Amino acid sequence: QLWWGHRIPVWYDEDGVGVASRTDLAIGSKHPKTGKPIVRQDEDVLDTWASSWLWPFATLGWPKQTADLERYYPTQFLSTARDIIYLWVARMVMAGYEFCDHLPPEKRCPFGVVNVHATVLDAQGRRMSKSLGNGIDPIEMIDKYGADAVRYSLILLTREGQDTKLAADRFEQGFRFGNKIWNAARFVLSNLGTERTDGTLASAERLEDRWILSRLERTRRSVTQALEEYRFNDAANELYRFVWNDFCDWYLELAKPRFTGTAAGESDASAASARGVLARVLGDALAMLHPFTPYITEVLWRALRETLGDELDSNRPSMLIGASWPDGAGLDVDAAAEQQFEVIQGVVGAVRSVRALTMVGERKPLRALICAPRENERAVLAEHGAAAKALAFLENYDLRASAERPPSSACALYGGVEVFVELGSEVDLEKLRGVLQGRRDKLYKSIEQLDGKLSNKSFVERADPEVVAAERARRDEMTLERDLLVRNLAGL
Repeated sequence: QLWWGHRIPVWYDEDGVGVASRTDLAIGSKHPKTGKPIVRQDEDVLDTWASSWLWPFATLGWPKQTADLERYYPTQFLSTARDIIYLWVARMVMAGYEFCDHLPPEKRCPFGVVNVHATVLDAQGRRMSKSLGNGIDPIEMIDKYGADAVRYSLILLTREGQDTKLAADRFEQGFRFGNKIWNAARFVLSNLGTERTDGTLASAERLEDRWILSRLERTRRSVTQALEEYRFNDAANELYRFVWNDFCDWYLELAKPRFTGTAAGESDASAASARGVLARVLGDALAMLHPFTPYITEVLWRALRETLGDELDSNRPSMLIGASWPDGAGLDVDAAAEQQFEVIQGVVGAVRSVRALTMVGERKPLRALICAPRENERAVLAEHGAAAKALAFLENYDLRASAERPPSSACALYGGVEVFVELGSEVDLEKLRGVLQGRRDKLYKSIEQLDGKLSNKSFVERADPEVVAAERARRDEMTLERDLLVRNLAGL
């Protein structure tokens, strides 16, 4: 039976004859109907709703004016599903106004915020139930993927106001993200080494340093606001993009060469600056991730504190759970650095798309011609060409305001910037042409099928809005890929 709830007020004599009473009847006293001794009270409890509407204050000692009732009522936050708003939530509110009459009316409502969360359904969109046998045991998922992975996956998948279709393999996303965090932290900790930097920022003069610190501050502000507004999914997604994309995919790749051939104790300015940035970004990222992934972040934060040499500092908490939320001290949003680095990212992305298009190895050194008509973009590429070359694995590139397309080259676009990549003699152009034509024709057919689907009024009106939006986004992506294929075929 439920461990809490009102016990059914029915008492029985030795013959099992019951009687209901508004006042407690003592065991051994006379049964009001039979006159025989009462031997027991019913062991069951009343239906849940008879007790649960009193829960906010009954658990605190009410109707007595206890210290707990004075301290903890009213509370601040209730998270619930939409299907019990009237069955339970509304009843708790009414009970608060009715029975907590020792408080002024404005303090009788049992909570300040009611967060209506999503309902987790099975992969077919059905409610999980014992009778259907379609439930997912969270303990089994924790045993397989880890508690942090299960928590983070669920938060990533559940958007406010939208129910979630869940299958066991969806927890892979949180599992892979945990691995990403762990490996990134290992890289940072191994390169802090015996430097014993205090985590303060040295002169962050390099573009990538200024960019990642700006992205860190922008993410901190966004995540803080999302959490204050109970948009947990938005906060988790912001952190996912920052850690996986900005920090791991971009910044760490640029930081690695700065430690190449540099011993741990040397005072190379570039390496020292990178160490300070790495320590700050990792520390703040772990703190922001802690509410979502408490276990892995606690372990890594401790390792970071030990590496930085401040694990015995009495002014710092011994555990991350007791630390302060990042305050952004010393940081600011650097819009100029973000705009400049976006140019680098665009050119690198263009080269990567050419590699994917032509099936050239992702790390094979290439040569490129970059045509950037706008002066500000040419200036960025001229000043920070080393970063673009390193990330795109380019031997060299020729930067111009305009130029004719070189023969035997593949191309991609970033805004108004054209990137032409020379195809070496090892590329069979006839074979490549055949492959590209096949992909182009397949895309034409797929786009035609999508157009038919999206022009169907019945589908657009009856399907979930997010499904329609996803199909339109898929069509846009296919169109861009088709246009790029047509452009490259023309050049071949």
